[in-house]
Amino acid sequence: MKNINNVFSSKTNLSPLLRFEKLELSNKRVEEMYSYSKINDFYKFLETSPHVNKLETKNYLKSLITREKEGSHGGKSIYWSIIDKKTDIMIGTIGFVAISDKQKSSCTTMGISNNFRGSGRALEAMITLLEYGFTHMNFHRIWAITHHENKPVILSHKLFGFKEEGILRDYYYDGKNYINANLLACLGNDYTCRKAINTLALLRKLI
Repeated sequence: MKNINNVFSSKTNLSPLLRFEKLELSNKRVEEMYSYSKINDFYKFLETSPHVNKLETKNYLKSLITREKEGSHGGKSIYWSIIDKKTDIMIGTIGFVAISDKQKSSCTTMGISNNFRGSGRALEAMITLLEYGFTHMNFHRIWAITHHENKPVILSHKLFGFKEEGILRDYYYDGKNYINANLLACLGNDYTCRKAINTLALLRKLI
């Protein structure tokens, strides 16, 4: 199977700003993950709360590594660390969960530091992940679930051909309120990354 780090360069004329590594429970990566996991805004559309210390971050990272071995969300899981190439700093995680070999389907998962969301790196990560999923893991269907007010994520998925398939009522619970979620999905025949690549190229010119 193709190395995920070769996907972006082979699909676009843009230089990658990111690289992807298997999850690593090192002090360096725990420290880097904690630096964005303790920020309140990172959890704006999530059910969980900011990490209160590095031990909580270490345990969370350990749980992701366990998911790769044992699976999660009713299927197999695969995760990567998102690394900023220039600084060698981990700025997030990305991957697939609920992988079904029989149905050739999977759900996307990504979390990226707020400090890098406006730089195009989140879009570069999505281009890499979805191209890898459809082209190299041969998924027939990739789906995503997000907070119904998370417009940036909804709109960015639509760049790739994702369609809204429905509302999951009271899907999230933030400790006080139940919140609806949007279900989006893309079939292999509908998938395209052309719009996303053009958007990223324009964004890089403006930055």
